[in-house]
Amino acid sequence: MKTKFKISRLIIAGIRKNYITTFHEGVNIIYGDSDTGKSTILELINYTLGSKTIDLADEINTSCHYVSSEFVINDKLYTFKRDIFNKNNPIEVYPCSFEDCSNFYPDKFNPTSIPLNNGLEYVSDFLLDLLNFPKLKIKTSPSKANSNFQKVSFRNIFKYCYLDQDSVGSKNLLENNNWVKSSILKETFKYITNTLDSSISEISIEIANLINSKDILSKEHSVISKFFQESNVKNINEIDHEINVIDENIDVLTDEVNNINTSMEANSKNYLELKSYYDELNINTKRLDIETKELSAKIENYSRLLNDYDNDIDKISSVLLAQTRIGEISKEVSPCPICDSSITIEIEKDNFSIVPSTHLEKEISSLKSRKRDIKSLIQLSKDEHKSKYSEMIENQNLLIKVRTMIDEENSNMVTPFLTQRDALLKELNRSEERRNNLVSTLKLRNQLNKIIERIAQHESQLIYLNDTLDELKSKAPDINVIFSEMKNYMHSYLENINIKNRKNISISEKTFLPIFRGHDYSTITSGGLRTILSIGYYLSLMNLSIKMNINYPNFIMIDTVGKYLGKTGTYQITQPIDNEVDEGLTDPEKYKNIYAEILNITELAKSKDISCQIIIVDNDIPDHIKKCENDFVVEHFSTIGVVKSKIGLIDDL
Repeated sequence: MKTKFKISRLIIAGIRKNYITTFHEGVNIIYGDSDTGKSTILELINYTLGSKTIDLADEINTSCHYVSSEFVINDKLYTFKRDIFNKNNPIEVYPCSFEDCSNFYPDKFNPTSIPLNNGLEYVSDFLLDLLNFPKLKIKTSPSKANSNFQKVSFRNIFKYCYLDQDSVGSKNLLENNNWVKSSILKETFKYITNTLDSSISEISIEIANLINSKDILSKEHSVISKFFQESNVKNINEIDHEINVIDENIDVLTDEVNNINTSMEANSKNYLELKSYYDELNINTKRLDIETKELSAKIENYSRLLNDYDNDIDKISSVLLAQTRIGEISKEVSPCPICDSSITIEIEKDNFSIVPSTHLEKEISSLKSRKRDIKSLIQLSKDEHKSKYSEMIENQNLLIKVRTMIDEENSNMVTPFLTQRDALLKELNRSEERRNNLVSTLKLRNQLNKIIERIAQHESQLIYLNDTLDELKSKAPDINVIFSEMKNYMHSYLENINIKNRKNISISEKTFLPIFRGHDYSTITSGGLRTILSIGYYLSLMNLSIKMNINYPNFIMIDTVGKYLGKTGTYQITQPIDNEVDEGLTDPEKYKNIYAEILNITELAKSKDISCQIIIVDNDIPDHIKKCENDFVVEHFSTIGVVKSKIGLIDDL
């Protein structure tokens, strides 16, 4: 029995809208301009499956709440939800589509990035159960007799499924430069290919554990079913039907309430006339209030000016009085020493500033004239203020009367509707409360169904593990046989791509990675050749899974197929590296042939009725793929607005 594992949708729950990418069986291509979010799609898929961290662009951080992915695993639909801002929050899993999540209580799992300290299981274990893969233990140091053991991790299995942008063509493929991590991944490879030394005994133990777990679930199901039966809890179909009826009733009640609210809007002739008169009167009253305040301020300013005039008159009068007391200015007449004329010397003028009394009297007369004018203005302002203030008070009293008349008119008109609306609102509240109770009951029923599904899942796992155990007992796979199958595929793959000088091709017994022309993968200097070999290595695992019963989900993600390779179109390489020229890797045909090999592997799976899915991210695609773009391309991003493309993953900025 082959495992089925594919993603159907990636949903980024946004502030303004949801950003959705839909996938299908077979080859799915995401391509377009740089820095548009292509690789982010693969990273988000990986993140919902429990990767430790994710680096997101500012556009996602400011536009999104969380990410969800819908997976079909062994014909069952699951939605995985994860917080993109806090990697330590549990991953929520719902046994339904994204839109139906509100009808279920989620199962919560710890991502692999935090220790198990809250009673929740790891999402890795949950995924292994869904895939019907045995939960075995592998050695952390296989070469040591006293090696420690650790459980097989889905995360390590997934490293054989996800060839990210840094890994494509990398010399450090699958951590081969890190002895500790490489050892664990090689043991994981043995687990995938059923070549672990302890596989038979471990699977036997796993079968026993599954039987016990299934018995516990069966008892749990029996207890809950009995409780529901004794409590007369309706079945799911009855609850769904009742919720639909209530929803229809809520829609009708809501429409009636809205109609009443519309009818309650005052539309009588008397009301409109009173309302118009009230508004006009209110405006006039506010105008009068402003004008009276302005007049009060004007009167106050005039009064201050009048006081200033009085003070000036008093001061000048004092000067005149002083002059009369002092008397006339004395004059001293002296003969000129040169001529016979007389010289008059006014001593006081030399020592004091003396203003003639006539000037002072004229100034007093002028001030008194201004004082009379100010008094006249003050009186006029007071009269105007009194008139406007009286009019304002009269308007305010009239406003109160008109407001009372409006309230009476409104009350007589609205009251008949209020009783009816209140009754409808009460019925609406009862319906909504009843609906909420039914939804809670539906979630409980769905929880019981989840137990039934888990029992069925255990039964499916038991069938798969028993078949695997029988196969191992009758014909235990030899890792050399596995390597031989992978070598044969690699040879055919390289031949179809048209790589020259194909010799000494094998899989290293030391690193479990390809050997080409007698050189270990990590020692090959050509980046383009490493790209081709790394992609072929992953495809060889899928080819192996199609032909043999191994623990592999038939799911591959490749980020940037054309890394280090010559292409056609917008991203064509114009100045290739010398060793790439020597290998002929800048030939666009090889780039085209890689896509052809990817399509071939999915066609092989389809011919054998085996589920498989390959998701590709690239900057451009070969021309022959563009001709049938609708069959393979799921996202096309372009910053210049190409037809049938988006500006990026977040396309509404």
